[in-house]
Amino acid sequence: MTVQEDKKTRNSVIREIEFHLKQYRQYKVGMNNLSNQIEFIQPRTTTNYEIREGSMNYASKWSSTEECAIERLESKKALQLQREIQKYQVIVDSIDQSLEELDELEKRFVQYRYFQRWSIRKISLELGYSESSIHVLRRQLMAKLEISLKGILSII
Repeated sequence: MTVQEDKKTRNSVIREIEFHLKQYRQYKVGMNNLSNQIEFIQPRTTTNYEIREGSMNYASKWSSTEECAIERLESKKALQLQREIQKYQVIVDSIDQSLEELDELEKRFVQYRYFQRWSIRKISLELGYSESSIHVLRRQLMAKLEISLKGILSII
């Protein structure tokens, strides 16, 4: 691999990492929304205890939408939604673990740049560093995250 190809590959990896960081909040919202969809597809059943004349006590499970839910479950939709939730959870957990290993300045940079979508100029003013120093901080941060987040790049 040439130096030029290596640089292109690294830049591509960095763009993917930055994409995931920028989508962090959306992954969390997505997990919640997907969970709500599963809840709609799989309504909770309740246990009903009845005593019938001339018989022993028994318990039965029922739901007002049980028949509909069974039909919907057969469509594989709930399984697909659960897989999406798991995929998002892996991404969110990986980002959380990676961020735990950063120093406070790096964490603040990630918060401002990727979660709040601030410009480099605004970050430099907030942190009290020159814009060129912020670019150096970004390169160093991406080198760390390239290692710790490498596995999530192939998930989506």
